[in-house]
Parts: sequence; C-alpha cells; structure tokens
Amino acid sequence: MSFESLLNTTCDIQEKTETQDAQTGEMVARWANVFTDLDCRIVDKNFVDSKTSSSLYQKSTHMLYMEYKDIMPTTHRFVIDSENYKIYGISDMGSSAKYLCIYLAKYE
Repeated sequence: MSFESLLNTTCDIQEKTETQDAQTGEMVARWANVFTDLDCRIVDKNFVDSKTSSSLYQKSTHMLYMEYKDIMPTTHRFVIDSENYKIYGISDMGSSAKYLCIYLAKYE
C-alpha cells in the first residue's frame, strides 16, 4: 500500500500577511491560500503515538500527513472542512523532504 493511497481528504494551506490599515494605522492580519486541495490525512492524536518531549507537540490535538511542502508554523495554517488549524510542529518523515507529519490544533 502506497503512502498516497492513505491520504483520504484534502486541505488548504494559508499564509498570513500583515498590512497597515490606511485609516487606523494598525497592523491587520490577513490569510490567503497558497496551496489548495492538497491530499492529506488527519488523525486525532489520541489514537496514535506522538512526540511528547516538546510542549509544542503536547499542545497539538491532531496529526496531519501529507506530501512535503515548504511551510512554516509561524506564517501558515491549515484549513480542513472549513475549520482552521494552528501548526504546532512539523516532522520530516524520513528526513528526505518527501512526506510530512504536522502537529495541529483547531483555532478556538
């Protein structure tokens, strides 16, 4: 069974940019899609073994598996079924820049 055959849903990746509001001068965060309809698999972290050495990984509630994309936890987020997910950690599975395991939690 191939890795790709296990990817049973799709997700979008959005990137945050900040611009200055013309009237108030305050910085305003905006999210825009950078990748759409990516094949992935999201799993509730309670059902799988996970890293526990870092508090960032402990805050995550879900693990997402997908093909490698160059993403940063500080500037990107995932959208799955209209739900926004914060990235708490990224693990390069096999250190070959081919597949990722991403630690997520829903924005509240």
